[in-house]
Amino acid sequence: MISFAKLASRWAFLFLLLTVLAIASPELVWSQDPLPDGFLESNHVWSGIFDSAMFGSSVADAGDVNGDGFSDIIVGAYGWDVPGGLFDEGAAFVFLGGPDGIDGTDPTTANAVLLGDDATGEFGNSVAGAGDVNGDGFDDIIVGAHHYSSTLPGTNFAVAGAAFIFLGSPAGIVGSGPSTAHAAIFGDQIDCRLGHEVAPAGDVNGDGFGDIIIGAPLRGVPFPAPIPPNDGSGNGGAALVFLGSAAGITGTGFGDADRVILHHPPGQAVASGDQVGAGVATAGDVDNDGFDDVLVGAAGYIMVFHGSAAGIVGTHPGNADAMVTSNASINIGALVAGAGDVNGDGFDDIMASDTGYPTGVTSGGHGAFMVFHGSASGITAASPAEADTFIEGDNPIVILGPVQALGWRLSGAGDVDGDGFGDVIVGGLNYPGGLDLEGIAYLFRGGATGLVGSILPDAYLQLTPGQAGAAFRSNKPGFDVAGVGDINGDGFPDLLMGAAQYDAGQADEGVVFVYHGGPSSPPSNQPPVALAGPDQTIADVENDGFESITLDGSSSSDVDGGIVSYQWSDAASTLGSGVTIDVLFPLGETVVTLLVTDDGGLESTDTTVIFVTPQLPASDFLRGDCNADGGVDVSDPILLLERLFAAAAEPPCEDSCDGNDDGILDLADVITMLEYVFGLGGVLPEPAVACGPDPVSDGLGCFPTAVCP
Repeated sequence: MISFAKLASRWAFLFLLLTVLAIASPELVWSQDPLPDGFLESNHVWSGIFDSAMFGSSVADAGDVNGDGFSDIIVGAYGWDVPGGLFDEGAAFVFLGGPDGIDGTDPTTANAVLLGDDATGEFGNSVAGAGDVNGDGFDDIIVGAHHYSSTLPGTNFAVAGAAFIFLGSPAGIVGSGPSTAHAAIFGDQIDCRLGHEVAPAGDVNGDGFGDIIIGAPLRGVPFPAPIPPNDGSGNGGAALVFLGSAAGITGTGFGDADRVILHHPPGQAVASGDQVGAGVATAGDVDNDGFDDVLVGAAGYIMVFHGSAAGIVGTHPGNADAMVTSNASINIGALVAGAGDVNGDGFDDIMASDTGYPTGVTSGGHGAFMVFHGSASGITAASPAEADTFIEGDNPIVILGPVQALGWRLSGAGDVDGDGFGDVIVGGLNYPGGLDLEGIAYLFRGGATGLVGSILPDAYLQLTPGQAGAAFRSNKPGFDVAGVGDINGDGFPDLLMGAAQYDAGQADEGVVFVYHGGPSSPPSNQPPVALAGPDQTIADVENDGFESITLDGSSSSDVDGGIVSYQWSDAASTLGSGVTIDVLFPLGETVVTLLVTDDGGLESTDTTVIFVTPQLPASDFLRGDCNADGGVDVSDPILLLERLFAAAAEPPCEDSCDGNDDGILDLADVITMLEYVFGLGGVLPEPAVACGPDPVSDGLGCFPTAVCP
């Protein structure tokens, strides 16, 4: 996907927070994480830190390319290097379905091996089924190569970006790479990124042939002569629709497209950064008029264009049949997908995501996805607030950090459980209690009123690779999900999850997990998760040898029922029962255990350590100056991290390390100080400008220092 500016600008700080927060994140079990029914690995040999093959970074349904009645799949590997060949030429692999599922285990057993032939062309950065573009009864595929080099026809002007169509046959996919493709469509500017996204368009003109749509999100407005024609102003972007026919796809570029969708009306070109074509997809038939429709995403808005006997009629936002706009986020529109008919009303629905949601959060957004229902009028919503389903990721301070990026990938899943309603699958880079940058996919079921659920814990299934860094490593994200057809012929659609940095015998080789659909059944009771709260160090303020402390188990959870009992105890006795209780603790350390029981009788425990210290002296100090050197800089949160996790010596003034002045030294103080030091909105409570006393008596002590005697 295009990394829009508002998301990209946060990466350095996000990874710093990930490192900090991963240390103490509790594990939460939300729903079932079944074992895969199939497993494909690249076996690509790693030879350097930036040399991942990225196998599985794009995965898609290929349709039925050999006409045997089983759905087939396509896997992209845009970083693939043939030994002795070109760097990052890329590849794509087609695997056939069969009665036992996917036929094959790695590229050597693929039905088709399609290899790029241009260094750094990244062939396979996007892959998709194309439908049956020539009507021969065999489905076809399309492969994008957004950096592929070529020249403008009849000139020596360099251009970049391409998409290649390969035809199906009784033997499967015909071809071995770009030079043997059925059709090749090329960009017309130096870096227009044609092929960044490729997708089937369905049958937009109802002639029985499959059509395709291609995104070129960085295409600019052409300059007037004498500026070379391969240059452009801005990144307005474009989406190109090509119609199938008895001859297949016959166009080769912008001038041959059956419809070009831009950010401006014809003849009114104005340079912009809209990046039209950042996301492209078939929408299905959102108004049920018998013609398929298309989705086009841009920076901050989503457009729906209806099909007709003449194909796609609209050409720009002003004459789109529907437009969903976010004034708050430019991330919406980077990823769009058809959702199928999630509420069973006969109208297809659409989905989109905003990986940076919510905007304006100093520590970064955690992402969200949304579903909009079709109707006789098509899509009627005009903003994300009007979505029929809106599900956001989790608070970035609570889980593994702010780059959960829910909605990193999304796809309609078909009706995987056979209940008559379309389902959807949504990917993210992180999740509560998961391994660092492991990646996760959530499956949400459809129902009579739309998706079943309004928050992430409502997901019917969660699917994870089970390996840290499988979704993002060496500064390369590589994670994808897809709903595919019926691979094994059991009557239920199936699912794919690609983890391009997964280690399976070779470092960073990448894998694809295959999951078969099946009839839904109530999941078995999942155990609750007990959370006894953070460890606490509290001073004996009254110097009587005891201190009253509140124990709080309200963060405990049960994904499939409710918690009916909270029991607190220490090594010697029961302390009480209830979600929260107040207990008088003596000086010294007490280990407290919380036992929770759910309505199915399953139990879970967690412990917290309470340490009551004698009241320490109070002296003036400077908030955030943890090392008492007279200023607040990055060394101060580092010292506190060492104190918390490396058993370093007590700082001379604990109050100065209490960055948020809540009376507890913990990771929240580290985060506050980091945000203050890096100018990311962190505010240090008084005394923050000059030495002074703590306005609140919270039990933390402070000895006089040379800075604040």
